[in-house]
Amino acid sequence: MVIQKGGSEHNLVISEKALLALSDYLEARPDQAAPLFVSYSTRGWLGRLGRQEAQRSWDALCRELGIPRFKSHQIRHSCGTELHRRHVDPITIAKHLGHRGLGMVMGYVEVALDSRRAAVQALDA
Repeated sequence: MVIQKGGSEHNLVISEKALLALSDYLEARPDQAAPLFVSYSTRGWLGRLGRQEAQRSWDALCRELGIPRFKSHQIRHSCGTELHRRHVDPITIAKHLGHRGLGMVMGYVEVALDSRRAAVQALDA
């Protein structure tokens, strides 16, 4: 159970690989703090990981990998798009992302050009 933006609760479902990575992360942490993602300094635990610190971590990773900079929220869009490409139905995508309706999925999911081409070819059939 996670608390979403706006304060509503959402049952978060994660993959087996994500669960293993999360277990590794929690095992490596030297504290027993309640927040899942925490911030540290040379002085020790600072508290819940904030948006700006998370962004600095993403920025460092992007530089290390030589990829364009992105923000945490873009991962939600990538998740929705990937689920769509794997033919997951829009209702499931909406529920997975924590949306209350299907309209939000339209703003999150990117439809691949090859899918649009296939749709147009269907008109010729």
